Amino acid sequence: MSQGLGWDFFDAIYCISLDSRPDRTAAAKKQLALAGLGGRVEFLVVARDEQNPARGIYRSHQRCLALGLAAGARHILIFEDDVFFREYNPNRLREACRFLSETGEWDAFFLGCLTNGSHPTGQEAVVRVRYRCLAHAYALNRPFAERIARQPWQGVPIDGLLHA
Repeated sequence: MSQGLGWDFFDAIYCISLDSRPDRTAAAKKQLALAGLGGRVEFLVVARDEQNPARGIYRSHQRCLALGLAAGARHILIFEDDVFFREYNPNRLREACRFLSETGEWDAFFLGCLTNGSHPTGQEAVVRVRYRCLAHAYALNRPFAERIARQPWQGVPIDGLLHA
């Protein structure tokens, strides 16, 4: 993994931003650069779905997954433009990515979220969670990304789909 950051584990990295909020796009670019992701993240800049913002968010996440899948990605990482890294530790990221690589049995990896509980995994940098909502950033492995990308909008926000 280059530079010891662990980000190379993710084959495709996206950040979703609204075209009406260039300030948030700029802030996200600064945060991502501070974490060693400058130039590595593809920004998906979208128009707000005024009729149904939750549907717009859902479709934006699906679009990122579709782009990653089309590029042949095995592990797709998605941020939103309100990303910030508090207490970022590249060693913990590297340990977490090594754990995911060695385990091979995972669907989603959350880089912050609200949970309904957690359990140790044997790796200090990773806990198994019962996801509730508010994924700050997350990665999906290819098989799970394929499942999520195929799910048509049915009135369930992306957080609800990931929870289910």
